[in-house]
Amino acid sequence: MLFNSYTFAIFFMAVFILMWLPLKRYRWEWQNIVILVAGYVFYAWWDWRFLALIFLTSLTSWVSGLLIERAVYPRLVSGLNIAINIGILFCFKYFNFFINGFVGLFSLFGISMTGCTLDVILPVGISFYTFQALSYSIDVYRGRIRACHDPISFFAFVSFFPALVAGPIERAQNLLPQFEYEKNFDYDDAIEGAFMLLYGLFLKIVIADRLAVFVDNSWKDIASLTTVPVLISIIFFAFQLYLDFASYSEIAKGIGRLLGFKVMTNFRRPYQSRSFKEFWKRWHISLSSWFMDYVYIPLGGNRKGEARRFMNLMIVFFLSGLWHGSSWTFVLWGVLNGLFVFAVDRFLRPDKSVNCIIIFICWALTLILFRSPDLFSAADFIRHMFIFNGFETLSTYGLCSSELIFSIFLIVALVMCEIIQEKYGEYILRIKNYNNYIFHYFAAVLVIMLIVLFGRYGVGNDSGFIYFQF
Repeated sequence: MLFNSYTFAIFFMAVFILMWLPLKRYRWEWQNIVILVAGYVFYAWWDWRFLALIFLTSLTSWVSGLLIERAVYPRLVSGLNIAINIGILFCFKYFNFFINGFVGLFSLFGISMTGCTLDVILPVGISFYTFQALSYSIDVYRGRIRACHDPISFFAFVSFFPALVAGPIERAQNLLPQFEYEKNFDYDDAIEGAFMLLYGLFLKIVIADRLAVFVDNSWKDIASLTTVPVLISIIFFAFQLYLDFASYSEIAKGIGRLLGFKVMTNFRRPYQSRSFKEFWKRWHISLSSWFMDYVYIPLGGNRKGEARRFMNLMIVFFLSGLWHGSSWTFVLWGVLNGLFVFAVDRFLRPDKSVNCIIIFICWALTLILFRSPDLFSAADFIRHMFIFNGFETLSTYGLCSSELIFSIFLIVALVMCEIIQEKYGEYILRIKNYNNYIFHYFAAVLVIMLIVLFGRYGVGNDSGFIYFQF
């Protein structure tokens, strides 16, 4: 069930109505039950068989929190919970990758081996909800939060459907307390949430899906590529990936706000960054901060010299690449970004606007690995970057000249909009600050018309989100 589908629109309308029923008694319990059931229905829509996994992850994390709080072998309980949940993630996502890796390694030494692989489907969103549940039990162990004693609240927290399959990876410190009190409908929050939702749909349907046409067609036929299509494809994919994922996070924030929840910000104009360190504080914030808090700092961070900092960075970015997928392209992509954080930032002069361009170019080039199915395809794509053959082939990649120009216009408009936000503050473009009902409705109708008129629609308007595969 995709956010940009008619099925989800009907589903969400039902959840919204049930959430705000004018109950006088047990309203808090009812609201949590609605969110819990909605989360399981939302996840079961993809494949009901994997409900057992999210239930097991929720159960082990909830029980471990209670046992840790009661000082029942806290270190052992925390370790077992981490082992169980990482074990589930490993079996479904990484088992075949490591088995094939070992087989290939031994073959280099002339040792023939046959690996036993698992024929399983990767459960959608497993990396997101696993990390979300793990952060809860680790924080209880560290004494940062108290254990949740209400199973319905906790299970609803793990299966919170707006952020269930593609994040953001919410922390229990932020989201879980919001399940512990009754929510009342607030018009201002609803208005802000509605425009977050509409803005996210605009980014996805009008811009990201339009750029995807050119990107997908260029990667399907690498052999025909020349310099200009390759460069356009690299730039388009950098914005497609950003807008595809940022739009999902924005829609998740909007849906959460409409239901009375405040979901964390997952992107903060990353292409305005002036260093790679800053970039990773703006891009996929929930994941980068997760690795910072639970991997980088426990390893020693930057407190034990440059050599140790370099090793810690490489571990974090190796794991970040692996988190994205069980492929050497993702691993190398992660390692390259770690090297950029450690090395490139040293040569950038602070607070120079040109840094944004340098960061974007380096980042966009690493995305060749991110987008390619394997290392050979990535190398072939890079090779075709140096085969110049003019501009005559651009129309063969799915966008006519007017569509191509419109796509470039949308990118430029987006960049200008983010520059304004960066310079003058986000409040400039926050609809909530313009306290006029007529203006709210007019702006909403305008955005809806733009989506309807300029959206790029797949079959049934169900173009999936890139991060569903992670």
